[in-house]
Amino acid sequence: MLKNYFTVALRNLLRYKGYSTISVLGLSIGIACCILILLYVQDELSYDQFHEKHDRIYRLVESATIAGRPIEAAVTPPPWAPALAKEYPGIEAFTRIKPPNSRWLIRYMDNRFYEKHFVFADSSVFDVFTLPLVLGNAENGLG
Repeated sequence: MLKNYFTVALRNLLRYKGYSTISVLGLSIGIACCILILLYVQDELSYDQFHEKHDRIYRLVESATIAGRPIEAAVTPPPWAPALAKEYPGIEAFTRIKPPNSRWLIRYMDNRFYEKHFVFADSSVFDVFTLPLVLGNAENGLG
């Protein structure tokens, strides 16, 4: 029975080549789109899942309208974090992270150098995030 179905399908593919090409092409494009969407959704849902407390970490986002266009950005004034932690008892810990705007002049003892990939963070960053360290430990790294 199954052999008969394949025989009929093959005959129709060979007899109606134009329709068959369009059908097979449409099916392959549809499957490719579904796979790409599935991979995108899987990547978005796995974002920052390596942190131990990933289910309790939230990001503060500010919504604004500038020049008639709505904008959402994860940039908020630094005093908001302590004020929100004081106002809402459900906030266990917070950390503020400032990404680099340009390069910074770093001085350590007699050494001076410019660093481009420098990030400012609160000392509580290791209480919130599980970040691997190259050297040292998290307990006294930023203390």
